[in-house]
Amino acid sequence: MDCKPVVVVSRCLTGENSRYDGEIINNEFVKRMGSIFHFIPFCPEIEAHMGVPRNPIILVRKRNGNMVAREKFTGIDKTETLIKVSKDFLESLKEVHGFLLKSKSPSCGWKDTKIYDSYGTQISSKGKGLFSRQIRKYFPYVPIVSDSVLNLSYLRMRFVLKVFSFYWVEKQTIKMRSKEDIAHFEKEYAHVLKNFGIEQLSFGFCSENVPFDLMLEELRLLLLKAVSHTIDKKRLLELYNIFSAIFNVDLKLAVTGIKC
Repeated sequence: MDCKPVVVVSRCLTGENSRYDGEIINNEFVKRMGSIFHFIPFCPEIEAHMGVPRNPIILVRKRNGNMVAREKFTGIDKTETLIKVSKDFLESLKEVHGFLLKSKSPSCGWKDTKIYDSYGTQISSKGKGLFSRQIRKYFPYVPIVSDSVLNLSYLRMRFVLKVFSFYWVEKQTIKMRSKEDIAHFEKEYAHVLKNFGIEQLSFGFCSENVPFDLMLEELRLLLLKAVSHTIDKKRLLELYNIFSAIFNVDLKLAVTGIKC
């Protein structure tokens, strides 16, 4: 495979010394993913020049409902800085097909980050980290997963296949230049489309009144929404075989027999 899907990964998951406590994380799954993905490591706290080691930050929900990031032991507010570096990074991405994030992180946690009360002493709930909260504003359909699910083989495979599904949509639509290209795509990949619940592309593609650029964008959004849905277990093996063949890539090493 000459080109690889682009996946943003929390920098600490790549084995780099970037955690607040200096701990090195060696995740076998992430290492093996490097054979099929082009990783872009990112850590908002490193980007904000907070250093290693550093004071840990916590997320605090103020009484007015706003979320802030504070240094745990000093109370220094890092919210604006971390949001700025997160937005700058997301805006700089030319393409991205997935996000692999560190669980429980105040920056990168996807659904399990501790959120403290306004005093910063009691855990009031759990939710997304500061960086994670920005992702959907820029990339509403891109697959996102936390490293906490990597021990489950079917969830590993589901993430890999969703990334390749997203990559497939982007690569196919970007080379379309005419309505004939769309018709050819539908015919050639009918077996793939059926796996995403699409039996026919019928929303005005034959209409002479619809500009091609608008038609193509509608197609792209329809496909991205379709592939963003959860892939059930029955379709995993079929899509595994389909994308292995389409991209001439061996996915086996990345999704099976891994102990994290």
